[in-house]
Amino acid sequence: MSEAPLFVPLRVASAFLLGFLWLFLPHRYGRAASAAIVLVSYGLTGFLEAFICRHITQSIDARGMAVLAAEMLITLCTAMLLGEHRDSRSLFVGLSACTCALSSIILGSLIYWWVGNPALALTGQAGFNACTVAVFYSHNKQTPLTELLADRKGRARLCFIPLTCFFAIFASSIWPGNIFTDPACRPISAMLLVLLFLSYRLVMELLRAQERDNWLRANNEILNAYAHGLKQQIERTAKEQEALAVIRHDIRHRANLVQYYLSEGNTEAVREMVARVNAQLDATVERRWCADTALNWVLNSTAQRAEERQIRFECSADIPPLPEAKELEFGTIVLNLLENAYNAAERVPERGKRFIRVSVQPVKGQVFLRVDNAYCGMLKFSPSTGLPVLQQGEGHGYGLRSVLAFAQAHQATLDCAASEGVFHARLLIPLPKKL
Repeated sequence: MSEAPLFVPLRVASAFLLGFLWLFLPHRYGRAASAAIVLVSYGLTGFLEAFICRHITQSIDARGMAVLAAEMLITLCTAMLLGEHRDSRSLFVGLSACTCALSSIILGSLIYWWVGNPALALTGQAGFNACTVAVFYSHNKQTPLTELLADRKGRARLCFIPLTCFFAIFASSIWPGNIFTDPACRPISAMLLVLLFLSYRLVMELLRAQERDNWLRANNEILNAYAHGLKQQIERTAKEQEALAVIRHDIRHRANLVQYYLSEGNTEAVREMVARVNAQLDATVERRWCADTALNWVLNSTAQRAEERQIRFECSADIPPLPEAKELEFGTIVLNLLENAYNAAERVPERGKRFIRVSVQPVKGQVFLRVDNAYCGMLKFSPSTGLPVLQQGEGHGYGLRSVLAFAQAHQATLDCAASEGVFHARLLIPLPKKL
């Protein structure tokens, strides 16, 4: 194959590679800056490919190997610079892009050597690129690839899979084997391309299994917290009943005292006694925020914790009772948001500035939930999820991730923002048609 026809498939593969990075990496910078990074990388690799195509028609030499390594290094640097996460997540996506791009070049070369038609070979390469993007993108819409890699455990070791596939395909197709001069290398390369897809399918399934396991573990923790809260509620109810029993026991004596004070004309003492009794009765009243039982418990539980930690709690809730199938799930989501709000407000050093505000209102067949809370420190938001990213780089916690998963599963809208020391979380949820 001459230099000019070889240069075209190399450019197509580079465009596919950078498009892969653009699609499957959450961007650290804005669109203009990210596009500039991609264009510079495309230009640099173009100069290297012009050199490579002069050394790959026969057996690639040491200079060609060095240039190929430099091109791979540029690609990985682009992934690290472009991606939001400068760790093994970006490295995995970068290595995967290199491996898929190399595979597309080898497939186009195999088609050329089998049919002898450059146009058909280029069409086959472009079709391979389109199918690869479509397969990855269909999975990426459910959960972004970097989200599947959010768990640090074993994440770095996964990078050896695309790296091993890359060198296996390279060794069978270019050096020391060569599909251009050695026909025996061609079926081996074709089988390795099939093995590449099978390996990635297995990796994706394992990552999704890990994600489901993490989801179940997080839900178990939430349910444990829910059960602990119910236990606290039962204990508080028992204490309130004891207080009522004491009031009932004392009411006859108080009535006698009232009669005595009235006979003596001491109305001020009567007023003081009535005020004390009212205060005792108010302390036993269960606050009723809304008609839904689960949500009412969640709000009461948070209000009690906030009061203990001197966090101002303001609430306005007005929704009807939800169906049993949705009640626990919705209550858990609100519990997640309020747990995050409580933890953030508790870390504010000045007690007078600690607060949590909650609003739950029906709006045209939907429930609008808003949680505002004080926080301290700096917040950064992920452009891919819109959720805050923790400073240690491990992404947002399971609480907000579960809220996002709930929103995606129920066609709800989740929006997070922060300004002047106040974090805002807004959730708009369609109500069931029949309540």
